Amino acid sequence: MNLRDRVATTTALSRTRFARIFALTAATAAFLALDISAATAQIETVVVTARKRAENVQNVPVAVTALTGEKLDQYNITTINQVAAQTPQLIIQRGSSGSGADISLRGIGSSSENIGIEQSVAVNVDGVYLGQGRAINEGFFDMKQVEILKGPQALYFGKNATAGVISLETNDPTDEFEAMVRAGYEFTSDAPYIEGVVSGPVTDDLGLRLAVRGSDMFGGYIENQAPGGLVYNTFDIATGTITPHTTDKPEKDLPGSKNGLARLTAKWEPISDLTITGKLAFDAYDNRDSGYNIEPIICPLGHTQANPTETCSKNWKIQQNDFPQGLAASDPIIDKAHGRMFEQFQSYTGIVNAEYVTPEYTLSSVSGFQHLFNDWGSDQDFTGMPSVMAGEHFKWHAFSSENRILTTLDFPVNFSGGFYYQSTRLDFNQDVIFASLEDSTVVDPTTRYVAYRKLSATSGSTYSVFGQLIWDIVPGLELTGGARYTHEIKQSFFRQPYVNGAVQGLFVQYDPANPATQIVAHQDFDNLSPEAVLTWKPMDNLTIYGGYKQGFKSGGFSNSAILSGATNPADLQFHPEKVKGVDGGVKSTWFDNQLQVDIDIYDYLYSDLQVDFFNTPTFNYITLNATSARTEGAEVQAQFAPEDFKGLLFSGTLAYNEAHYGTFNAPCYPAGQAYEQGCTVARTVLANGRSVYSPCSLNNTAGDCLFQNVSGSATALAPKWTASLEADYTTPVSENLQLGLTGNVRFSSGYLTNPFGSSIGEQSDYAMLDAIVRLGSTDNKWQFAVIGKNLTDQYVLTYSAGLPLSGANTGNSLSNPVAPPLLADIGGTALDPRSVEIQITYRF
Repeated sequence: MNLRDRVATTTALSRTRFARIFALTAATAAFLALDISAATAQIETVVVTARKRAENVQNVPVAVTALTGEKLDQYNITTINQVAAQTPQLIIQRGSSGSGADISLRGIGSSSENIGIEQSVAVNVDGVYLGQGRAINEGFFDMKQVEILKGPQALYFGKNATAGVISLETNDPTDEFEAMVRAGYEFTSDAPYIEGVVSGPVTDDLGLRLAVRGSDMFGGYIENQAPGGLVYNTFDIATGTITPHTTDKPEKDLPGSKNGLARLTAKWEPISDLTITGKLAFDAYDNRDSGYNIEPIICPLGHTQANPTETCSKNWKIQQNDFPQGLAASDPIIDKAHGRMFEQFQSYTGIVNAEYVTPEYTLSSVSGFQHLFNDWGSDQDFTGMPSVMAGEHFKWHAFSSENRILTTLDFPVNFSGGFYYQSTRLDFNQDVIFASLEDSTVVDPTTRYVAYRKLSATSGSTYSVFGQLIWDIVPGLELTGGARYTHEIKQSFFRQPYVNGAVQGLFVQYDPANPATQIVAHQDFDNLSPEAVLTWKPMDNLTIYGGYKQGFKSGGFSNSAILSGATNPADLQFHPEKVKGVDGGVKSTWFDNQLQVDIDIYDYLYSDLQVDFFNTPTFNYITLNATSARTEGAEVQAQFAPEDFKGLLFSGTLAYNEAHYGTFNAPCYPAGQAYEQGCTVARTVLANGRSVYSPCSLNNTAGDCLFQNVSGSATALAPKWTASLEADYTTPVSENLQLGLTGNVRFSSGYLTNPFGSSIGEQSDYAMLDAIVRLGSTDNKWQFAVIGKNLTDQYVLTYSAGLPLSGANTGNSLSNPVAPPLLADIGGTALDPRSVEIQITYRF
């Protein structure tokens, strides 16, 4: 089949899927379309900005889950991780290094090992795109709303939203004076917190709002069982001297986080049609260890291969050491906590929104900058032995501006469009200590105990224009169509300015006179992502929609990789990720707003899905593009507030999702996978960076059987079934007191926790329970609450990977008498265990 035929076939299939989905949603709507009337509405009207304008969520042709500020406060949700815990099909994994996160929605996400990868699920704060996975470290509070938009959102959001968007909207100043103070204490981690808000008008046209929050975790929910007193002997390659260095006993309770946040907001209305809102935010936290959430869970030998005294289990217990005495003091990157493990994060964000509204059009602009710093130093083999240690300094600077126009003419056709610009700079510096190496003759004393030092940076510029026509065909029937064109440039380099002489045969030291000792990349990306959506409102309480969308996430550079003799330079560059497909839905409100039922059906095909991999025996990072992946399924969201039981609200979700690879030759996983276990493919890299894969024989002696065909297997973090049910009841207990009770049960079927089709480390089916008891005044002036999360104490994995210094002889036969394969140890990260907290709120 030639290219023209393939394009025609693909287009026909897309049209067929769209027709089927729209027909199915219309049939569902007809089934629901009953002439029902009842009494007083109880379900809150939620306004969202999924299409960059304020609309009732029931009228928006987008699959969206909205968490109101009231619900965020009710559950004390202050991180994106906690948002995921309340949202079926949204799973967030917090990493210790690399990008620091994998945000996955409907089984599509971005691996956390590569600091140069941007997320497939974009994080957007007050209209500004935050491009780094470290955005999950941004604590948030005093929120107006959080919206989770599902599926590609290329047209309305600046960039990189192939799987969806998490849109965070903070509170603005109020028209009248208000103040609030809230204090709480979480018992599992021994963590008190306090926050306060002051808001109100300063003049007739200027309002201010100041919100601050602080917390201090004296304990933790992870137990570090490393005993201390272990000896790490360094060998000086210059003198042959062996010097013992002893570890102190580390902090037992992790992560021991300290967090401080502040946000100042000013809202100015110099004239009636113009509103300018500015926000300045600061966020900082310290942890006692960056890798506290990685626990050895599966070991082929019954214990970790680097430490026979450490068993593998799933119990929130780890063994990680502080830096051996004397090693950290010479290196400013890893000595920021004076030899202790640490993670330090700081973020400075500024956002300016301007909106000018007339009866004929609305002009809007949003500009933002972010300076982000993240430093950590930690035991990185996660095996309890002081063998691999590292420290990192990471900086991220970004500025963006988007300017839009929306016409509201008294005419059937209107227009929305604008342009977007972003400039970014990523700087990465990491020191790695291992193999007992020392060199007392180094010119730079900070490298005395360093095995190798990595230095990398990427500068990026993004330009895009977008436009959309909005056609009201007849009353109640709207067709929108538009596209976003994006041009992106990235300039990157990677080098290792220092490598200890003993390992220069393995790692490549940078030589300014030899260009081959560093990797330099210039990348240009261009994309046009169209979309078209048909929305029909046959009656006020019913919205039916169906559409075709495309999305685009830029390619990039693996800044946190390693340059060794086994590294192919092409592996450090990865291609853009693209998506196209259809979705449709029904949003309905019944019984005079006592019942809401929303249904969404979708089918999306991804090409060049970005997947990152760490080869544990060779210390080699590989960034790959899966040839294709597909996600298809259906979701139902419902709310029911029965008039006969005032104060009672039921909320529920049910979702089915099938996310799997099309064609994907993945790295053998874990390291040490045998030929008989599927490690049967060899790879050849072409001059253009693309790869060709071919089968290799059992008797292959080239050592290149390092890949496997996982076509058709499930993607990572993709449960087929998820469901939730929440009941919330508020009732007066006296003239001035009211009682509130909330229970929330969430279910997930099992899923893979790695992106390479392996059932090793698979998470099985589970259910989690949260509950809240509230007692307060009927005027909401004060409230006392007890909040319980994960009351069933479920150990839920969100990630698994091979641990360093484990696994051997990948691709060999199990019958190989000389070098039989040995599977790597597996480490995993899990959600937090059971927690119970008390919280007191007082409003002035």
